[in-house]
Parts: sequence; structure tokens; C-alpha cells
Amino acid sequence: MKFERVRATCVALGFLGLSACDLLFPWEDAVLPKVLGHPKLIKSDSFDGFREGCRYAIFKLSPETIQKIRSNGVEFLSSDRDASHGHPRNPYSPWMKTPIVGGRQQDRNYIYAYGADGGCNDRTVPSIDVERISQKPGYFYQLTANREGMIFVSPSHGVVVYIYFG
Repeated sequence: MKFERVRATCVALGFLGLSACDLLFPWEDAVLPKVLGHPKLIKSDSFDGFREGCRYAIFKLSPETIQKIRSNGVEFLSSDRDASHGHPRNPYSPWMKTPIVGGRQQDRNYIYAYGADGGCNDRTVPSIDVERISQKPGYFYQLTANREGMIFVSPSHGVVVYIYFG
């Protein structure tokens, strides 16, 4: 339990621009809910500043997890509401299905997380265009309360993408 507190503190400090803890506890290890199992990190990219930052990570889901998502969708994803997932002052929404109505830059409910779509410093990272395909059915997502963080699951691509911009 003590280990988890230290790790959570390091992750929180990383969002404040103090990323020395990333050497001991990579932020990518702490961003996904446990229901997604242990997906393999394909690529990540981040930039930290004082109280602002950008984080992008794309993970390969296991075939078993992909099958469970295809079979049971939101019901499977919601089956384990991990209490340690997210920050208590900026919690994640329940899992939702796409298409996302609105959320584009001209909309009042703009999803700021789209700013990290495709990477932060290195726009050549392997990616899927989350903003574009989130307008289509067949995908699943969670948003933080302030819309700066998003977890996007694409069963057809076999990946989960974490984006944070704010």
C-alpha cells in the first residue's frame, strides 16, 4: 500500500512538471483502469510544464481483452470501477460509446484532450486519429470532468489511447 501511495504521488508530481519520478514509476503505468488488463505500450510522448502538460500513449490490447470489449462493450469496461483510476478532484466519466456529439474546437463542450491527439513533441508516433474517429460509432471512451484527459478504446485497431492536454 505504501508503494502505491509513493507511485501516486510521483504521478501527481509529474502533472505539475516534476517528472523525476518517471524514472522510477513511468506515468504510462498509472493511466489506464485495471479492467483493460496489462496492455503493451507501443509508444508514448509527453511534455510537462508548470501546471500544464501534454501526455500521449498508445497501448496494444490483448486478444482476450479485445474479445471481451467486442462482446460486452460498455458493460465489460464498466465492470471494474477502479477507485484508484483518475484523480478524485477530476474524475473520469462512466464509459461511453461513440460517436461523440460535439466536442470539436468550435463547440462549447470542446474536448481539450484532443490537443494531445497524435503526440506532444513527436507527431510521428504511431497513432490513430482519435478526434476524427470518435465521431463514428464502434469505439468507447472516458473523459475527465474538465475534458483535458481521455481514454479511448478502439477494438477494431486493437488499441487503447490515453491523451491528456491541459
